[in-house]
Amino acid sequence: MGSLESLDGLYLRSNELSGVIPVSLGNLKKLRSLDLSRNLLCGRVPKSVTDLPLLQEVCLELNAGLEL
Repeated sequence: MGSLESLDGLYLRSNELSGVIPVSLGNLKKLRSLDLSRNLLCGRVPKSVTDLPLLQEVCLELNAGLEL
């Protein structure tokens, strides 16, 4: 997924995704909006994601146990 370099929005709300957020999402340098809410994600949000330069909107609520 990290190879979609020109992607500016990723909306995967309510898809029963489980596990950790991939570090490779940090390769999406043009990402402005990320919605991973209402899934079963857990673990820490990767620093590569929190450091995305254009990211303005992030929705992570209602997951199994995400940590910032």
